[in-house]
Amino acid sequence: MKFNSFSDVRDHFKKEARDWYLEYQQRHAGESIYGVTFHTDDDANSPSYLAFTNEAFAATTQPSGDGLFAMWFTIPWRWDVVEWNDPRPEFRVPNREVSPEEIQALTDEMAERDRFREEWCARPGNSFELYRKESLKAMAEALAALDAEGLFGVGRERDQITLFISMSDSPLAGLIDRESAARLNPWRSARRLTFGGPLALNCLMATYYIFRYLVRGRIIPR
Repeated sequence: MKFNSFSDVRDHFKKEARDWYLEYQQRHAGESIYGVTFHTDDDANSPSYLAFTNEAFAATTQPSGDGLFAMWFTIPWRWDVVEWNDPRPEFRVPNREVSPEEIQALTDEMAERDRFREEWCARPGNSFELYRKESLKAMAEALAALDAEGLFGVGRERDQITLFISMSDSPLAGLIDRESAARLNPWRSARRLTFGGPLALNCLMATYYIFRYLVRGRIIPR
């Protein structure tokens, strides 16, 4: 796989995510998925694909009683609820053997992504911040394209799943979740995440997002 443009990056994310999701559905037949996310860190270079199911959530002990807040902002770091498909072998699905060939393929892929990023950022007028924006846009477009194919269902079935992009180790964490959910979902799906936290937190995040939007614009460009 060679990356020469963000169209290549988008198409690669789309293929990877489709293959992962179909495999995930087979492994979790009979469970109801309520969330699917592309998760990345601040460089937005290499997303992992995560899914959340109601059954796994219900089986998890939540002593803090955070309710809906836990479904999106506490649960994502619990191995028993979220299943990862991470490029790094040590973070892949628990109890899954990773062959030497897979490790080499993943290593080569990550090296190619790094090459594309370095070359793209070195072009006149480009920067890391612009790269991050375009990479996040590629993720959003990949999810939207898969949704248009009907991968996540249609009608009422689709309304049960919230698609979004999440980040860690980033000042955008929490903000991009809400912006991407509003962009990628029907209102009925988006509101479960955008209004999933305590009222005070919702108000705080909304105020912060509006301020940031007025100063710096969208996190994910259109």
